[in-house]
Amino acid sequence: FMDNSDTADEAFQRLVAKLAKTAPDTPIYINFDRRRYDFHEAKSTSRPCFVSNHEQTGTKHIAMCLENRANLVLDGNGAEFIFHGTVIPLALLNTENCQLKNFSIDYQYPQLHQLVIENVNTKRNEFTVKIDPPEDYFIKNNNQLFFQHENNPQHPMRYLMTFNADGRLGWNLPDRCFNPELITPLPEHRLKLSNWFHPGQAGDILVLRPNGRPTPGIFLHHCRDTRLENVTIHYAFGMGLLAQLCENIHLNQFQVRRSHRTSPRYFTTQADATH
Repeated sequence: FMDNSDTADEAFQRLVAKLAKTAPDTPIYINFDRRRYDFHEAKSTSRPCFVSNHEQTGTKHIAMCLENRANLVLDGNGAEFIFHGTVIPLALLNTENCQLKNFSIDYQYPQLHQLVIENVNTKRNEFTVKIDPPEDYFIKNNNQLFFQHENNPQHPMRYLMTFNADGRLGWNLPDRCFNPELITPLPEHRLKLSNWFHPGQAGDILVLRPNGRPTPGIFLHHCRDTRLENVTIHYAFGMGLLAQLCENIHLNQFQVRRSHRTSPRYFTTQADATH
């Protein structure tokens, strides 16, 4: 797929240019080495896209865009595809008899963030929490929490899910609003959340997220006879796999999960695994 002098972005765009010179139904096998590949929004492809159940921005950035092809196989051979920004990692547009297999998708900087509850004062509805893993942040209007990271949209944290330290969802703790009246910064990436009720306890992990749902992990549009085999998504800004106006989608060992049981992230996609 690429040599040591290439970035993944450059190699893929050169590949797309080569494909444009072949007949659309020419059998193509794209073969990756088993390694990490980093893709960046600044070097991605832009396409008019209206993705169901996601934000309608009119145009989306796509890191790996394969369109108007038939009889194509993309084989990652165990490759890790890591994305920067809010790109759609991989899109098939107007394809037939195409296969995606043997790779994983993740982002360097998700827009979900984690707080660990360290202390609870139930009488005052006050929590001391730690940002874990540590991340840069800022507070607006004394009660809106933002995180600073790469090109991700700057939206305040609005909702949360609660997890136990063993990775299980907190019992009887569904989606909740994150709306403390006052957020006070403390040393060492700690915060005090005041005048806010949450039935959690010390040791619980609060996974925060904003309203936005910009992009899915894999996007299929007007595709026929598509196969996904041994494909894993560790994070997406929206759905894991979003397919619309498609026929005959075959999923074999398609997974949306944490990278491993001891991963510091307690979350996967921002929305549904498949849609």
